[in-house]
Amino acid sequence: MLVELVGCRNQWGIDQVLDAKGHKATLRDLLRPFRPENEEPAEPDELATLTYRLDSLVQQIASIPFTVTVSPTDTDHRLHIATQHPMPAVDEGTTVTIRLASVAATAEADGGISPGQAVDVDAGAVTLAGVTSFLVVTATASVEGRRARSAALINARLVGAPDDRKERLLSAQLKDSDDLIRYLLFLLFDLVDDARLDQLLSTFGGAGGRWRHSGQVPLLETMLRALVRGGSALDRVADLLDDLVSTDREELLPEGLEEIWEPINAVRQELRA
Repeated sequence: MLVELVGCRNQWGIDQVLDAKGHKATLRDLLRPFRPENEEPAEPDELATLTYRLDSLVQQIASIPFTVTVSPTDTDHRLHIATQHPMPAVDEGTTVTIRLASVAATAEADGGISPGQAVDVDAGAVTLAGVTSFLVVTATASVEGRRARSAALINARLVGAPDDRKERLLSAQLKDSDDLIRYLLFLLFDLVDDARLDQLLSTFGGAGGRWRHSGQVPLLETMLRALVRGGSALDRVADLLDDLVSTDREELLPEGLEEIWEPINAVRQELRA
């Protein structure tokens, strides 16, 4: 909070505001002395010092540009992790590994990183769902029998991924109308002022009445909330529905959805014009 006092110096100067005269309350009365809980800071032990060094190391590695290259095969996709810049030096006894964020951390999944050399790691074969640009780099070391660990998430440049990867993944997830409704609610979920929502509900009174009171999820209300709020939520819904129609998957559209969507989409397009 910023408070600005404007006036003559003899009335609002530092001395007048902070110094008490005539036993009057001033802003100085709001101040409280700072008393640290620990009078003397404790020195970090060796494990804390090692953890700090590992944190610094993974931050250095995370600042280096990484590339994940996708090579499709007959049944899956093979991923390769690489950098053009060498990795930083590490202390003796420190191990650094890297893996795809889409696979579990195992000895087989973790690829070793050699200090002073560029990364050149075969990340193995994955399904389409496992194709990702996110990598996990982990540094581990031990001191006095105690193990320290630090990790960071890296967003690499993804090369060679199928152009329709997102559409194919979404298609695999949406198996029926219930899946579609849940995904639509995920795209739309937000809160707006109830008074404005009630006003819009009366405007669309007849549309989707069966949906609103048949015990199904409140998709109409959620779409109207997104319409009131604005933003890109309804644009994503429009793209999704267009994709379903263009790929001949209209059977996923639940009964009554078009009755709800058409008037809302018309208002959306009018507001964007």
